[in-house]
Amino acid sequence: MSVRIRVRIQPRPFSRLLIGTLAVCLGTFSLLVSATIETAVAKPVPVRVAPAVLVHSVAPPPMPGPVPIPPIPRRAGLRQPCGTLTHTELNRLIWDAAQRHEVSSILLLRVILQESGGRPCAVSPKGATGLMGLMPATARHFGVHATSPEQNIDAGARYLRILLQKYRNDFRLALAAYNAGPGRVDQYQGVPPYRETRNYVARILGE
Repeated sequence: MSVRIRVRIQPRPFSRLLIGTLAVCLGTFSLLVSATIETAVAKPVPVRVAPAVLVHSVAPPPMPGPVPIPPIPRRAGLRQPCGTLTHTELNRLIWDAAQRHEVSSILLLRVILQESGGRPCAVSPKGATGLMGLMPATARHFGVHATSPEQNIDAGARYLRILLQKYRNDFRLALAAYNAGPGRVDQYQGVPPYRETRNYVARILGE
């Protein structure tokens, strides 16, 4: 036979006071936490952001100053002396000639760079003289001084315009004729099989 004994412990007054104090503290802490969270949501903390860096297009390098031109060799037989030519002046002469003769200014510039590297007194081993490498016969035909930058570019642009009209705006044939002569282009009915001429056309056209 089992006997169940129930023991009821009455809390002392001190324990009741302690439990009540803890309950009040917990309630106060909960209120403080809630108030802090609401404040943070209502008023977000400002964040410092580094200023944005503006990216500008890269400007082209400044044009160099006047480039000294080497003296023209005596064997060329040209009397007009050579001077200096700035890049700004060269660009202006190219643009003016391109507008007068309705030829691409980019095409003129590429021919000049290929023929003379931009040197008004350049003379090739075959006698091509000046910025656009005019042969003596071509310079005489157009009545120009081959070492005059303005006259040389003007005559070269006129000659290219004539060749483009002859070959119906076929740039490859026109440039081949400018380098090797129209007779060779007509003879081979296309770009002559000369390595120099083929390389000349390919460099100018970027092939």
